[in-house]
Amino acid sequence: GVGLTLAYDVADDITLKSISSTRAYKRHDPWSLGPPDIRANVGTVAAPRIVAFEGAYALDPRGQAQRQYTQELQILGKWREVSYVAGLFYLKEGAWDSSRTRLPSIAATGLTAIDFAENRSYSVDSSSKAAFVQMDWRPGFLDNKLELSGGVRWTRDTRDFIQTAPLVRSAKLKTDNTSYLVSANYQWTSNAMTFVRYSTAYRAGGFNVRAAATGSPVYQPEKLKSLEGGFKLDLLRNRLRLNGAAYFNKYNDLQVSEFSAPTAASGGGNVSVNANAEYKGFELELQANPVAGMLVTASVGYVDRKYKDYPRNLEAGLVMPGCLPILGASGAAIGQNCAAITKFAFSPSTTADLAVSYSLPASDYGQWLVSASYSYKSK
Repeated sequence: GVGLTLAYDVADDITLKSISSTRAYKRHDPWSLGPPDIRANVGTVAAPRIVAFEGAYALDPRGQAQRQYTQELQILGKWREVSYVAGLFYLKEGAWDSSRTRLPSIAATGLTAIDFAENRSYSVDSSSKAAFVQMDWRPGFLDNKLELSGGVRWTRDTRDFIQTAPLVRSAKLKTDNTSYLVSANYQWTSNAMTFVRYSTAYRAGGFNVRAAATGSPVYQPEKLKSLEGGFKLDLLRNRLRLNGAAYFNKYNDLQVSEFSAPTAASGGGNVSVNANAEYKGFELELQANPVAGMLVTASVGYVDRKYKDYPRNLEAGLVMPGCLPILGASGAAIGQNCAAITKFAFSPSTTADLAVSYSLPASDYGQWLVSASYSYKSK
C-alpha cells in the first residue's frame, strides 16, 4: 500500500489538499493442511466403535487478489465566521477469490471416509464516486459560544458480481444516495458544553457468495437516521471530567447475515436479510484525578434495540411460530415477518467498565504503576 497527501496554501485562509492511495493484495495457498486423521463412531449408539481414519483431510487451496485506488480532492478554508470543507472522492476496486472447502464425513455403511469438496470462485468490481461539503458557523454576537454545522454528501456506488462456482450467477448493483447532518453545540462556560445532532448515513449494498441457490446473492444498501444529544463537563478544577450522550437510531434495510439449515427446498447456506430496526440508549463516561498520581476512569452504556421488520422466506410454505405472514397482492403468504422472535447477535444491552491506576513517585530505578480494571457485559 502507498499513500500520498499533498497540501497547498492558496491564501492565508484557503488550502487545497489531495489524498491519493493505492493498495494491492495477493494470496496463494497451494494447500492448507487440516487434521491428520478423523475419528468417528462406525458402530451404533448401543455398541459404539471408534475408528481412526488416517490421512490428510481438509486440503483447502486458496487464491485471492485485490487492488484498489482512491483519490480525494479537498478545499478547506475560512471566511469571516464560517469554516468550510468541500471535496470530491473516487474509488476503483477489483477483487477475486477462488478456493475449495472440504468437509470430511463418515459413511454410515462402514469403514469409509467421504471427502465432500466444494469449489468457490467469484469476482467483484466496484467503483464509488462522491461529492461533499460541510460548513461550521460561530456567530460573533454570541462570543463564539454557539457553533452551527451543516453538511451534505452525495454518493454513487456501482458493483458487478460474477460467480462461477459452486453456482453460476451474476448480479449488478447501482445506488445513489444523499446523506446530510445538522448539529449545534453551545459552550456555556470554558468547562461546560452541550450538543445536539441529527444525521443520516448510508452503507453500500453487496453480494453474499455463500447464499443458497434458492435465494438472491444481493443485499441492499443500509440507511440510518440518527438523533443524538449530550454534554461535556470539566469540574473541580479539571480533576473531574464527565461526558454523557443519549441517542436514537433508526435503520432501514439493516444488513444482517444468518445461517439457514439445509432443507429439501433451500439446500441451506448463508442468508442475507435487509431488516428494519431501532436503537435507543445512552452512554456515560467519567475520568477523575482525586489525588496526585491516581487516575480513575469509568463508563456505562445501555442500548435497547428492536427489530421492526425482519423478512424471511417461507420454509416449505409454513410460517414459523411467532412470525407473521407477509401477504402478496393475491392475498397469499409470500414471506414471513420474524421481528418478534429474532435476537440481536453479539450485542449486549448493558456494558460497564471501571479502571483505577496509581503512579508512585519516580526514583533512580524507575517508576511503579499499580492498576486494576473491571469490565461487564450483559448476555
